[in-house]
Amino acid sequence: MQPPTDAGTEGEGEGEGEGEGEGEGEGEGEGEGEGEFACGENTPGFGDPCSSSGEAPLCGTQQCSPQTGDLACFEPPGQPNRCNVCATLDVTEGVPGQPCGEFGCGTATCNDDGTATLCIGDHPRNACGGCAELTPSNAEPGDVCSTCQTGTQVCTTDENGLICFRGRSPDNRCGGCGRCVLSHAFLSDGAFGGTYIGDGTLAIVEDVGGNVPNQRMQVVFDPLVGGPGLDGLPEAHVYLSRSPDPFRSASVELDVVVASASTRTPSDPHRAYFIDDFIDPTDYTYVVIADVSPLLFTALASGPLVLGAPPVDAAGEGEGE
Repeated sequence: MQPPTDAGTEGEGEGEGEGEGEGEGEGEGEGEGEGEFACGENTPGFGDPCSSSGEAPLCGTQQCSPQTGDLACFEPPGQPNRCNVCATLDVTEGVPGQPCGEFGCGTATCNDDGTATLCIGDHPRNACGGCAELTPSNAEPGDVCSTCQTGTQVCTTDENGLICFRGRSPDNRCGGCGRCVLSHAFLSDGAFGGTYIGDGTLAIVEDVGGNVPNQRMQVVFDPLVGGPGLDGLPEAHVYLSRSPDPFRSASVELDVVVASASTRTPSDPHRAYFIDDFIDPTDYTYVVIADVSPLLFTALASGPLVLGAPPVDAAGEGEGE
């Protein structure tokens, strides 16, 4: 029996109908999905306050990112300000936390609402040119000082202190007011070629007497010939050592730093480096300047210790035991 003449047409029609129906359904679904998830003013959270850090203050607003099509936090340039509020900051009186004022000895701080700064604590500079109060309060640069009247008040490199350079007391181990030099060393920085410590640097180990514990014996550099890289060292210290490398032999690190860029401590040619009372400096054979930071951790300059005072023409006073 032959099928009806329109049987094939009916089947084809049903297939076409189903295909058209599926196509129309898929197209409608995709269009609805795109419309539902597109970022715009109706997106939940659009226009809400926000911050790029996720913490207060909320100076920005949630907007649609043209790059990703998602909500993102957009903050005005310079917000929040340096006082951590959402406002323009008037820094006429100075930048927060920085020196300010006529003499440059004040500190700029934020006002109560964080819209401007105030300069607090400005005052005339001290006799050395710094902002700190000098001690002793009645001392001036150039004054004679120490019990033996052998020292001179000199300004520290940072201009915020006075050092009684070459001052001593008569109760040192040598007795009397003469300079009690135990040993000395001429330092060389070898392979560094004067980058940190220059030739002619002379270390003096001496007993200056006095009643301050752990400061009677000290190392001074008389003179200290600093190279251009000295104040850029992360953390340089003085050592008494039994070899030119204090990290590979018995050694003792002396109190106070030589120079430290990390703490903004510049070198000072008049600074003393203290030896604890229980240490016998004659147990060591070298004076070494070394950087202890992880960046370098190496000896920078060293010199063998020689008992007694240096030649008269090599030291500031040439006196000794």
